[in-house]
Amino acid sequence: MELSKGIALFVGWLSGALAGIGAILYACGYLLSTAQLHLLGLSGLVNYGQERYVEEGGRFLVDVLGLLGEILLNLLISAGFVALLVLLVLAPLGYFMRHRLGAARARWHARLAQIRQSGPARALVFAALLVLLLVGSEDPQSLNAPLQISNLLFVQQQPAAGSLSALLLNGDSVRLKAIFANSLLMLLKAAVLLLLAWRVAAPWRWRLLLSAPFVLIVLLYTVLLPMLYGVLQRQIRLPVISLDTTTTWPGSGAEKLFLLNRTERDFVLWDAHARRVLWLPVGAVRSAQIRQIETLFAGRAAMPTRRTP
Repeated sequence: MELSKGIALFVGWLSGALAGIGAILYACGYLLSTAQLHLLGLSGLVNYGQERYVEEGGRFLVDVLGLLGEILLNLLISAGFVALLVLLVLAPLGYFMRHRLGAARARWHARLAQIRQSGPARALVFAALLVLLLVGSEDPQSLNAPLQISNLLFVQQQPAAGSLSALLLNGDSVRLKAIFANSLLMLLKAAVLLLLAWRVAAPWRWRLLLSAPFVLIVLLYTVLLPMLYGVLQRQIRLPVISLDTTTTWPGSGAEKLFLLNRTERDFVLWDAHARRVLWLPVGAVRSAQIRQIETLFAGRAAMPTRRTP
């Protein structure tokens, strides 16, 4: 009886955990897909299914964890190198001054204990953490700049060299990854400051209210991160498709068609040369052939600027 009850509780917990993970993946995938469609200028024209959102959310988490691992590894290597230099310099000094260093260490421990018990000292530390949060946080306008870019598919003129739009059209993955990595670092820094502020404000009655600025910044960065990933990090690679149709249609003579989406009712296609979105009913297609997978903006940066008379 106890065994069956334990199994039932475990299954219930596992079901809840899987549902929670699925909800997180769906939310992340929805946010990054929405940002990417806005970037291309396809908001309201293309709708993905639930499976697509969960898949994109999974890719987002895997890539973010991989990038986070790179950042932490670099930090550990840098910290280890600095610690080794400090050890080589201070070890001989510490050997000859070990008595004085022991007394200094005891004084620092006493001061830290006094700070933990002193209200004014805690308030000063909390104020310092709040200043670090406000000064070190990214400017909202610059943080939101990548999400303001839209209609890249329909841009007629080449953007200014070095601009974010030009980086996206050129596929400059190195610089785009650096911008996204900076956003991830902002989130990590805000999260660390939140943990420290929560610890410092532990004895206070208004702990939750005082920690609200830290919580709001962390939530803002958390929501923006998958959207920035969809714009900066998620390279847009789509199938190049050839269609055999029953009748002549506007895309019959297209040089290259990208498959934007496929539903039970229609094909949503992008004519790269004419720069137009095409819809084709499924019933009008005899057969479809995927030729290769290409980057959507391949060769776009080299296209000459169109001039209007």
